[in-house]
Amino acid sequence: MAIFKLAKIVDPPVTIQDQIGYELYQKCRNHFVNYFGQTGLNLSYDSCCAAVAVKKHDGYDKVESFDGFSIIYGCSRLYKGLDPDVPTTSEEMRKPFSSSPDEEHAEQTAILTAQNKSLTLWTDADNICHIYVELNPCGGCETWLGARSENWYVHYSANLTVPKERKELIGSKKRKRKDEFGRIMEPKPKRRKLDD
Repeated sequence: MAIFKLAKIVDPPVTIQDQIGYELYQKCRNHFVNYFGQTGLNLSYDSCCAAVAVKKHDGYDKVESFDGFSIIYGCSRLYKGLDPDVPTTSEEMRKPFSSSPDEEHAEQTAILTAQNKSLTLWTDADNICHIYVELNPCGGCETWLGARSENWYVHYSANLTVPKERKELIGSKKRKRKDEFGRIMEPKPKRRKLDD
């Protein structure tokens, strides 16, 4: 099949598709704000996060409009217990950018997590699947999505190749984290005192 459409998030949403993307965007931000910037998780503000719509299922975040769907999240830096499907006991699994042995990007992690949990992807009235990803898909992810059997509507916040948009996205994630939890106090590394 193919990527049916790549569309930047619209606030306020205008079309039904915009509204679906906006719901995924809001849920994704509210989910990951709990983890951003925490020491030991290595989930930095410049990581890319995603949310894919699946058929309603208990135990997952839900959106009640559009006949309702649940959400599975993905991130380019799923580390140390944030990825429920991949054991993180061995150092080999704690690779940069993902705990997955395949090092998937955010959209791949979300879709493959849904698939591994045997969850059915939700489709709109036109039989199109919806995913939100903070940065529009890179060339590899676009090819990967296009090779899947579904049609995809990809909603995104910032353009991967526009440094200003990426910087604004990172800043907005930091502001949301600060608004929700106050200032994050990262412990400073102790300096070793050198003996004379």
